[in-house]
Amino acid sequence: MELVKTHSLSFVIALVLVLFEANRVAGSCSFPSDIRGVWERNRDNKDLTFTSTTVSGFGLNYFASPLPAFDCHTISGSKYILVSDFLTTASQPVRYLTCWQLEKVTSSAYILYELTTLLGDANITPDQPGKTQAQAAAVDIGTICDVTTDYFTVLIKDGASSNDVAVQCPSSLFANFKYTQCADSSLMFCDSRTTATADYTSCPTILNSAGGVLSCMGHQESGSYTYVNMFKHDSGNGVTCMRIESGSGGAVSAKYYTGDCSTAGGSSTDLDMTPTSVSR
Repeated sequence: MELVKTHSLSFVIALVLVLFEANRVAGSCSFPSDIRGVWERNRDNKDLTFTSTTVSGFGLNYFASPLPAFDCHTISGSKYILVSDFLTTASQPVRYLTCWQLEKVTSSAYILYELTTLLGDANITPDQPGKTQAQAAAVDIGTICDVTTDYFTVLIKDGASSNDVAVQCPSSLFANFKYTQCADSSLMFCDSRTTATADYTSCPTILNSAGGVLSCMGHQESGSYTYVNMFKHDSGNGVTCMRIESGSGGAVSAKYYTGDCSTAGGSSTDLDMTPTSVSR
């Protein structure tokens, strides 16, 4: 009789473990095959490691203990819901969820939109886009993806070169420009429609990149503005952002940000750009 009790207890334990694991991976999805590996998220220089179904490297801590890899839980179009393992709280187990939208630029660059509001939980640091919800709660993409934004950051594949991430610049930039902030300084897009070459010698404080060269690597239009992420040709895989607005006669009013387009609204420099030649 004792043997039967032991077997029954083992069965119950096994059943609980199976149900827990099934609940943990319920709704699992997969990332694109070419995104697997190590990628730098430019807005905070975090090295994120993708497998087929997980992503790690966020640097998040729960009560000072690092959170492990996040699972790919749900996919809808280009939107992904990422879910953590269960976190123990005083009342009930919860999990951390966040919403990403991924758009491929090249095989070495993705645009990343983070579509969840900041969590604002002092127990999870640093503060990042996300939500916590009860373990048993259904994952609703409309609830988790609660942000609409035109700002974006980029993921750059480890070891990528400027040629690996470059794509065509917006057509409104197919010209060579002078900008008034630095006398006789130029910004040229005509030589290559995927790169901009700034007169770095005359104006080293604006568009500073090795040799004054930057590669366009994706843009987003929003109303009268176009936001362009630009890859800097120097060490560190740096990315800057230009917000441009076309004016009369091919003139462009631009705002140049020191960070990528997810940080637009921070440190910036106005550029009044007048075309000297046009190639559109």
